Order: sequence, then structure tokens, then C-alpha cells
Amino acid sequence: MRIAQALRTDPLHYGQDEIELSCSIGIGTWSSEMIENPDGAFAEADSALYSVKSNGRNAIATAPPLVGSDGATSHVLKS
Repeated sequence: MRIAQALRTDPLHYGQDEIELSCSIGIGTWSSEMIENPDGAFAEADSALYSVKSNGRNAIATAPPLVGSDGATSHVLKS
């Protein structure tokens, strides 16, 4: 979140121009069942990102937590 805030508040200087930046971020989740195939977590993050973009951009969205077959809830991906 700090990176997104910095991008939004600190314009990019290019020569004499000042360019305001925006940042759209989608955050996915993972469960222990995804260790061997994390594609589902990436698909969730991608879906959350497109949700942000379709609602005007410049925001952060998270996918809803998953509940695996073992009853464990998912965790937010940090990187």
C-alpha cells in the first residue's frame, strides 16, 4: 500500500514535464492446496485487478478468502 500511495502522491519528472501516476493492484489468496499449482491464486489476483480497472482504476482490490477442502482459510499473497 505504501508503494501505491507513493506513486499517487509523487509525480514522475521527465525533463520539464511532471507526470501524475496512478496504481491499480489486485491481490489474490492462496491455500495449502495451491502449493503445487498456484495458478488459481494468480487468476484471483488478475480478477481482482480487472475489478479495480472496471470500477475506475487507481485502487486496490482483494479477492475474497478461499476455504479449502480441509476447512482452512486462505492467506493474502504478499509478493
